[in-house]
Amino acid sequence: MRSPHASDDASRPPARSRRTLVVALVAVVVLLLGGGAAVLALSGDEEDAPTATEPGEPADEKGDPGVAVPTRVVRVAGKLHPAAERRLAKQLRVLLEEYVEDAYVGRGKAFPGFTDKARRLARRDADVTTGRRLGAGDGEPPVLRSGRVRVAVLSPRPRQPVGATAAVRLVLTADGSRSTVTGQLHLTPTRRGWQVFGYELAMSGAGGRVDASTEKDGTSGGNR
Repeated sequence: MRSPHASDDASRPPARSRRTLVVALVAVVVLLLGGGAAVLALSGDEEDAPTATEPGEPADEKGDPGVAVPTRVVRVAGKLHPAAERRLAKQLRVLLEEYVEDAYVGRGKAFPGFTDKARRLARRDADVTTGRRLGAGDGEPPVLRSGRVRVAVLSPRPRQPVGATAAVRLVLTADGSRSTVTGQLHLTPTRRGWQVFGYELAMSGAGGRVDASTEKDGTSGGNR
């Protein structure tokens, strides 16, 4: 079984309790979504560290990205107040729609909503984390035909989720060919709002199957 790995942006290690919490987070949410084992290297940049700010604070929304990716919280480990759940779903929907609009539909590599280290790794995995290999490079950009995100959340307090794993499924077409992107994105609250700190994605379709995941040693899994 292939194991998902995460980049080391999840947190800096100011205390053993925080390290333990983040490890427990990824283990729980991956199991909730039916995934395999997860490995973290917990030594990230300070600005990407999870904070104790209220999760209900609005995300940095940049407007409608032009694509629609319905996002729903389907499982909660702990307790999550309904209003906090709705806010979280909206924040993650905006984050993921901006990512899909930039990376897949626009073939960009800005990776909005990613931590710094996860962004660097995702650029190396651009064959999977973007729409670069879909259609001709100078042709029409890919079109998102359908998208779906299902989120599992760890929330030790009713109004304070501390992490989430989003199961993603995107169907795109380009030059008459259809491709599907599936996998998981691991998210954590940071001083910049919710961000992706790890991923395990696969693309299948016209160009064959390509997998990618972030690695604990700071290198990319690359094409498989």
